[in-house]
Amino acid sequence: MECINKYFIANDKVVKSEDFLEYNSEGVKLYEVVRVIEGIPLFIEEHIKRFHSSSNKSGKELFVSDDEIREAVKKLTKENNCYMGNVKIVFCFSEIKYFLCYFIEHNYPDQNMYLDGVKTITYKAMRPNPGVKAVNESLRMQINKLLEENPVYEVLLLNSDNEITEGSKSNVLFIKGNRVISAPMETILKGITREKIMSICKELGLETEERMVNKEEIHEFEACFITGTSPKVLPVSYIDDVKFDVRNKILSKIKEKYEEIINQYILDAKKNDI
Repeated sequence: MECINKYFIANDKVVKSEDFLEYNSEGVKLYEVVRVIEGIPLFIEEHIKRFHSSSNKSGKELFVSDDEIREAVKKLTKENNCYMGNVKIVFCFSEIKYFLCYFIEHNYPDQNMYLDGVKTITYKAMRPNPGVKAVNESLRMQINKLLEENPVYEVLLLNSDNEITEGSKSNVLFIKGNRVISAPMETILKGITREKIMSICKELGLETEERMVNKEEIHEFEACFITGTSPKVLPVSYIDDVKFDVRNKILSKIKEKYEEIINQYILDAKKNDI
């Protein structure tokens, strides 16, 4: 069962997790996964904004207000007495509409992974609508099978032209000289961490470029990293059999700056009681 801890939120009610399967209905599901640190839902404003973007692109109207989303996360952490982890927020559009908010298992990289990087593999698959963060159970099952069969942290998706678009749960970026390269926005899910990284690059005076990267050219890049709610900024040591420099100076600066942004966000949120 995806839902963990003692309670979850269904619409505006606190429900025991043992009853979660009763709400696992068929239909379109728009979702966000928010990382909670010290009781603070990290970058919750951007997650809510992306909910509205997914809603507009999918033609599904959100039926819970922004403030109610925030309150649901706050209530969830309080009821479970749990102030760290990943929270999944879901709008379910079936015969009966449900708004769900619950803790899920997380897979945070350990310190060695940040130091030594992680291995990844490529897999030919495309999301039907990459701009919409919707549940795709078929693709998730394929990815999970690959992760079980291979000693890797993430699977990077290839389109029909053999170009790397994004990770199954992350965005992927490359470094060459003073330049940071990412796939064009229209081809990927707009990652919140990725957006922070692009701003950091500008602040550090780095060049950024949005273009497709073919699998055949990845050996030309010096470093590679993935970004996301759980990995934050995580160096990649290998894509398939191609090795990268996990101690690249630019990558280290980006990683350091992102941690500063997280720490400042938490301080400000506590101060303003977000």
